[in-house]
Amino acid sequence: MDCSSCGYSNEGDARFCVSCGEFLAKEEGSESTIIGLSQNVASLLSYVLVFVTGLVFFLLGKNNDYVRFHAMQSIVTFGALAVIVIALRILALIPYIGIIFTILMWAVVTVGFICWLLLMFKAYQGKRFLLPQFGELAERETYGRWRG
Repeated sequence: MDCSSCGYSNEGDARFCVSCGEFLAKEEGSESTIIGLSQNVASLLSYVLVFVTGLVFFLLGKNNDYVRFHAMQSIVTFGALAVIVIALRILALIPYIGIIFTILMWAVVTVGFICWLLLMFKAYQGKRFLLPQFGELAERETYGRWRG
């Protein structure tokens, strides 16, 4: 299937362009998703309330791999960041060295906020953007059951 964005000729069963990462729509109407939203809007919304909306769109978007991928990436990424921030907040209570953990916590929150904005922007553009480790895990969880 040829990519509409860059023109690269992908294998017939490819879901995303190997060259640019663009989602490859297989058939007419494959971009529709749950509750009448386009797949780009549904994918963006899967990041809005971090892993909460990710979980909602993962469960409701069973017929759209693109939405399920972004929802799973939201769950994995922001679920892990929430655990890290909670752990750092607890460690920040340690006298004297707690300030180091407080600084680390705010660094993680800042990086998480930047990732949140970037992921919403890329999802709305129709791009598959994989964060290191988190995106790969989300991709395996989303497509692993469908391919094998």
